[in-house]
Amino acid sequence: MGFPVLIESIENEVDPMLDPILEKQIIVKGRSKTIKLGDQEFDYDDKFRLYMTSRLANPHFSPELAAKATIIDFTVTQGGLEQQLLARLIGKEQKQLEDQLQQIQEEVTSNTKILQNYEDQLLERLANVEGSLLDDPEIIDVLATIKTASKEVNEKLKEASEKKIEINEKRELFRPVAARGSVLYFCVVEMTQVNWMYNTSLSQFLGLFDYGIDKSPKAQLVKERVQIIINWLTRKVYRYINRGLFERDKVTFKLLMATKILIKDGRLTSADVGLLLKAGGGIDDRNNPFQSWMQQKQWLNLKALSKHKFNNDHAMFFKELPDRIQRNEQVWKKWIDENEPEIIAIPDYEEKI
Repeated sequence: MGFPVLIESIENEVDPMLDPILEKQIIVKGRSKTIKLGDQEFDYDDKFRLYMTSRLANPHFSPELAAKATIIDFTVTQGGLEQQLLARLIGKEQKQLEDQLQQIQEEVTSNTKILQNYEDQLLERLANVEGSLLDDPEIIDVLATIKTASKEVNEKLKEASEKKIEINEKRELFRPVAARGSVLYFCVVEMTQVNWMYNTSLSQFLGLFDYGIDKSPKAQLVKERVQIIINWLTRKVYRYINRGLFERDKVTFKLLMATKILIKDGRLTSADVGLLLKAGGGIDDRNNPFQSWMQQKQWLNLKALSKHKFNNDHAMFFKELPDRIQRNEQVWKKWIDENEPEIIAIPDYEEKI
């Protein structure tokens, strides 16, 4: 009858009974079209559409199914969520700005379609013209009309493009809030890898995001307002999620949040975090010159540190660390053996670190 049909929660495979639809095995009889499903024939309308959705995060569809259907990935990505949160924030903070952008996008779409129609009309006229173009006054009039109309539409598109740039510049002032929100959501999502019980829906997170915007104090300057929202949002998400975690997992969540925020701000790199978590775990070096007082694990960690290039560093800051320890072994040994070495001056590096 031409209505769309939605099949929810499919797995990796689809019922073979749907193959005639997926393969478009349409039988044309005169002006009518039919399709056979099982033992029955049904009338077929070209407006018919079949949609299938899956709740699987990463479904592995067969090549045959992929060839028969158009697969659209609606999984939330960090960049995509950032754009969504930005639009949501602007809708609350600068509704007029978001409305303007939406109106411009609609105008651009409409004008682009008009331009396409003019081109189609022109091509159709040119294809059907008989004899010389110059001898057909009607085609000359059509060309003149389309030329004038196309010029007007192109001017509108140019004007819309300029306005869009201006609006986007104002919207970009609020992007740090959306970026922080996106980072926080993926921190929450990744905690499900620690325990499935920590699963949180996107709609629940959006409620926290709205709370951070609505309840935070107002400010005259956009820059100040952005910073206030970021602080309120971060605190609200942390306290809300932290309340539902087992005690043993709270430090994990705290570390995850801190490192992801620092990476997003460009103050840390993923390699820096990798060094903190793995250190010398991936190094095999048995030539430990300090075997008498330094454990093999400590030596490997030391080697990893000496080979690491920290964010924004042009050189490896701790490159000479093993040599310095060798030259000043007794002082370093004394420092390492201290109960609280973190409150004592670091040999050779105190002024530079």
